Amino acid sequence: ASYAIGADFYVWGPLAIAGLVTLLLQLAQNPAFSSYLRRSTLAQWLPPLLTLLGVTLLFWWVPNRKVKIRNALAGAAVATIALHGLQIGFSAYVRLFTDASRVVYGSFAIAFFFMISVQIAWWLVLVGCEVTACLELEREHALPAAAAEPAPPAPRGLDTAD
Repeated sequence: ASYAIGADFYVWGPLAIAGLVTLLLQLAQNPAFSSYLRRSTLAQWLPPLLTLLGVTLLFWWVPNRKVKIRNALAGAAVATIALHGLQIGFSAYVRLFTDASRVVYGSFAIAFFFMISVQIAWWLVLVGCEVTACLELEREHALPAAAAEPAPPAPRGLDTAD
């Protein structure tokens, strides 16, 4: 039964995502819907929120140990913010430097920088994993409240070592 659930997750999950992306691309080509997408606040916040949800679930379900959802959410927030910054930076690069780099390198320049951005994106996901793991280890290795407080000093005059 667990194999069927895993197979469903790995097969139907990417297919559902690809279907939704295809549907949104088709709707974006419709002039009435594309103007709505440009004006919609939900359309601007939905991709980062879905990324946050997906990365949180990734950091929560994938490890081979129990992870608190709070720690997974914190690591996912770090990764999502960094990935969004990478997306803005890559789009700025494509807007600003595409013409100049095409003259020198042709279309290989965009492919090269796309591959570099994919590599950086995976590094950022790993940074989010590290944040989640550090929070989990901090929780796991935290001292009890009584042991964390230092012992009160002995009263003066009762020291027998002198």
